[in-house]
Amino acid sequence: MKSYKQAFTLIELLVVIAIIAILAAILFPVFAQAKNSAKASVSLSNVKQINLGVQMYLGDSDDVFPQSEYGGNSTTVPHVMWMATVYPYTKSGGQRGSSAGNAQVNFGTAGVFRSPAYPKQPIANPRNDEEAQAGGMSYGVHHGVFVNNYGNRGQAQPNQAVSLALIEDPATKVMLTEKGANHANWSYPWFHDWQNYWVGRICRVQGDASSCDRDGVDVYAGGARFDPRFDSDCNGQTNGNWECAAHPRYRFNGSAPFAMFDGSAKPIRKGGVKWFAQIWFDRRSLYNGYEWYYAYVRGEWGPYIY
Repeated sequence: MKSYKQAFTLIELLVVIAIIAILAAILFPVFAQAKNSAKASVSLSNVKQINLGVQMYLGDSDDVFPQSEYGGNSTTVPHVMWMATVYPYTKSGGQRGSSAGNAQVNFGTAGVFRSPAYPKQPIANPRNDEEAQAGGMSYGVHHGVFVNNYGNRGQAQPNQAVSLALIEDPATKVMLTEKGANHANWSYPWFHDWQNYWVGRICRVQGDASSCDRDGVDVYAGGARFDPRFDSDCNGQTNGNWECAAHPRYRFNGSAPFAMFDGSAKPIRKGGVKWFAQIWFDRRSLYNGYEWYYAYVRGEWGPYIY
């Protein structure tokens, strides 16, 4: 008598499929979270290494911070950013010859200068410096400390550089963080420090930092200062906005890597940065007259601190 192997019934197959679906629903978020955690670790390691490079640079430059950017705005003058200045101390990511002149430039598109979670991708074989910026500048330095002289090619007095000695409480003040991506190829190599982009009124007397008795950040949740462009990547409508391209981006389960001026680095949760204690740097005693970059320091866009 012949024997026959019993096949799975339809019910049994459906049960197996349901079990697999349940396991997948449980495990896939776990895998995604593990991947995100790994990227967070890499990004924190990146800002630590960049911070170390900056500290080494300071040792060779009389403790004066590099410019965030200078030159550029010309087809014949290279646009040099802080990544190119710090590169000799990190030796990561490589540099390229500028299409605008005889200089090596670095726009932060590779190595420790690029976050593993940055959504903007570099352009393969870029034809010029503008295309070479695509996918770069995922980390930004403090705009008030790493002085901005974009477009200054020696034709005017530059905005004044900053000495480490001027930084009060360097273990608390933020030097570097991951920031949002711009929609276009270009972006900002810095994060913005102006009070209006962080918090509302905190001082009893406008312009008097000694009268400030409140701190925090007001732009993320509720109230008149809330703006959805903060903690986002710029799109076609918000292209170039400081809120998205020059502000911290909390990509890792609501946290971002922050490096401090004392050489330390740590992740901070969204809303955990206190503007006055950790961002505020008083540039009013320095020269800020070149172009509009520090018009907010000069009081041309409203009070600098209030």
